[in-house]
Amino acid sequence: MSGVFTRDANSYRPGDVIGGRYRITGAIGKGGFGAVYAGEHLGTHQEVAIKMLAVDARSADPGLTQRFYREARITAALSHPNTVRVFDVGEAEEGPLYLVMELLRGPTLERVLRQQEAVGAPLSALQTIELALPILRALSEAHQADLVHRDLKPANIILAALAGDEPLVKVLDFGLAHTEDSSITAEGKSLGTPAYMSPEQCRGDDVDGRSDLYALGVVLYRCLAGRLPFTADKPLALMYMHANEAPPDIQSVGKQPIDDELAAFVMTTLAKQSTDRPSSAQRMRADLEVHRRRLLASAVNQGGDADEGAASLEVAHAIRGLVEAAGPLPPLLQNRQSPFV
Repeated sequence: MSGVFTRDANSYRPGDVIGGRYRITGAIGKGGFGAVYAGEHLGTHQEVAIKMLAVDARSADPGLTQRFYREARITAALSHPNTVRVFDVGEAEEGPLYLVMELLRGPTLERVLRQQEAVGAPLSALQTIELALPILRALSEAHQADLVHRDLKPANIILAALAGDEPLVKVLDFGLAHTEDSSITAEGKSLGTPAYMSPEQCRGDDVDGRSDLYALGVVLYRCLAGRLPFTADKPLALMYMHANEAPPDIQSVGKQPIDDELAAFVMTTLAKQSTDRPSSAQRMRADLEVHRRRLLASAVNQGGDADEGAASLEVAHAIRGLVEAAGPLPPLLQNRQSPFV
């Protein structure tokens, strides 16, 4: 077969049927790597999200489809509640490869952070930690399966709205991740978003789970400081900074006072050498749990809360308020950029 698409991944419309099983009901987002659509299963009418990749199954690379399906099987095996579930995988009749995932309603962390940055109000230390812990739970499961995300960023973190309950943090796009020995979406090993890429990823070196921990460190830095550690107009300039320059001390540039011990921890996650960062997602989670307990105890002493449980509930309610202020968002976001970019 030809290696040319008969239809672009971004060109599907409501009513189109994918793989003989899924009907598209609307567009969620489009970007350089393809498009995400809302859809439904023709038999069960279950609502799903369908990610059409700008990767042709009839590519000249004979191993591409095999690698895609292998990685999709690994991704589908991830079952942690904080990971977006993958239900199905296939090849559209017109060429593009696709993933079928659970459809979530709620804002991305990117939307919440932009909302807060617009009013000059970074997240509190406890809010930041409460969001980071479930992300680390999802990363822990993936890393144990030798799956490195490679593009962890706020746009790939959904705060899923649940009726009558607190938002559920979900990590997106493990379906575009790489196992350590493969690459399905780009030549080389530098796939990612420059603002969040680890030094080793920027250099094109081999990466492991500690690269994702660096990216999460950038997320923590932005949550607390109200800004990214590095900014530049050109992607290559950003990558050079991550690879070679020390990030500004978070306490010196933050838009709020930041606890000394937590600030030091965040700066450790941004170490240039992966061996100087937390050794694993489990280790980073354990360290953050220590900071969480310490800060909750401080909140009880300073704020007069009855106990740490009450202080923790107050943090959860504050996060729910941030999510509600940013949404609730409908699943169909026409003409919005997706987490692909």
